[in-house]
Amino acid sequence: MTKNYLKLVFINRTVWYAMLWFAFIAICANLIPYFSNDYRYMLIQGANNEFVNSLNDIFISQYNHYFQWGGRTVAHTIAQFMLYIGKPGHAIISGICYVVFMLFIYYNAMGIRPTLKIKFIPFFFISMGLWISLRAYGEVVFNVVSSANYLFTTTLILIFILPYRLSFEKHNLENNVLYIIPMFILGVLSGWCNENTSFAINFCIFFLLIYQFKNKALINYLVSGFIGSVIGFALLVFSPGNKARLENMEGRGFNFLNHLDEAVLIIAESIFIQFILLIVLIYVLYKIKERMLHLDRMSQYIGSMFLLAIGVVSALIMVVSPNVPARSFTPYTAFTIAAILGFVKIFLDRNENILSSKLMNIIGYSLVIYFLITAFNTIFAYRQAYLDQLRREYEIVHQLDTHQSNLVVSPFNVKNSKYVFIGDIQGDVNHWSNKILSSFYNIKTIKRKCDFKKDELPYDFIPLQDYGYPVCK
Repeated sequence: MTKNYLKLVFINRTVWYAMLWFAFIAICANLIPYFSNDYRYMLIQGANNEFVNSLNDIFISQYNHYFQWGGRTVAHTIAQFMLYIGKPGHAIISGICYVVFMLFIYYNAMGIRPTLKIKFIPFFFISMGLWISLRAYGEVVFNVVSSANYLFTTTLILIFILPYRLSFEKHNLENNVLYIIPMFILGVLSGWCNENTSFAINFCIFFLLIYQFKNKALINYLVSGFIGSVIGFALLVFSPGNKARLENMEGRGFNFLNHLDEAVLIIAESIFIQFILLIVLIYVLYKIKERMLHLDRMSQYIGSMFLLAIGVVSALIMVVSPNVPARSFTPYTAFTIAAILGFVKIFLDRNENILSSKLMNIIGYSLVIYFLITAFNTIFAYRQAYLDQLRREYEIVHQLDTHQSNLVVSPFNVKNSKYVFIGDIQGDVNHWSNKILSSFYNIKTIKRKCDFKKDELPYDFIPLQDYGYPVCK
């Protein structure tokens, strides 16, 4: 047993590959500066600019936050904890979370074995699928507050959803009263994460439980998990702070019809920008239908459709949101990748290939080259941002020491892109990010010396970023 364990840890290439991703994520998360909302959550909500200095402060802050600003208590508790422990603690935990994120995409697609052995090729394509397709990658993965809202919460939901996914294989799960309370708690936390994903999991689990009930295969702890998830979702959406936040964002309130056209366009754009996932999904489903393989592995097929449904519903439900940022499609990307791999497993179980070995090698090596080029560019760009932030802090301290209350700072030497998130303040002192920093430093105003014309293309099409010279003058 010891020999097998050592072989798993020290020889298995999947373990080394996962460690590579851990190191890469941790390095970038450690280098990225704090931006906008990071400064907001360094402070205790509703406590007149008092810093979070203890776990009790986080509790007080989130209690006030729930009634004053919004219901994402789970996500923002994680965010404030990460900011409280600081770097490199946040960076290490982010690296671990990202590996767990990929692992549970794998487990939902491929199932989980007692040996916990992970096949390298499927795991590799999960990592590349995320690297290429995940929208606002730098913001979602490296930035503290955004990663808490999307990376950490989606990971939690993937863990929660795994028993439901496995329930399609009837022999895998049985009633067990010991799991009822843990699943209920996990359900509350998952339902309390963010609006679109929480709605999607409740919507899809509801129909899953009906399916199980009709087939006389209802599992008690899956029911308790669903009840917990509904309660968590209710805690999220009925937070008194949501109204205050909406009024702040929308002025006089939210008009669904006025936002409908824009929301539909953004949702369509977000799905079609991830065209590689869409092409692969359509191709794999076509091959399954062509060979009628779904009839042979119906449980695997339906289970993968369940994952796809969660992803699609989480995207489509954004139509009712007053704000549709690119980062909110993180669950769509994760669950779509899991679904695609779940469909591919139907072929793998039959020892059949969808593509020739030669073509697979060409694709694999091309992905490695793309990753190496863009990953090194990302690391060096974040190193530049780190140095820029040190200079920015010196400028701010110098102006504060001279008792100035209207601060002006130099621009960064790197711009925002797909993998490099630079959520900098603007030249307009009334911009929301400027106001956050003004409040943080307890000054009248702060602004950047200059602004630049924003790129017309979505950041998804800017995988490489120039750095080393000012973004504006």
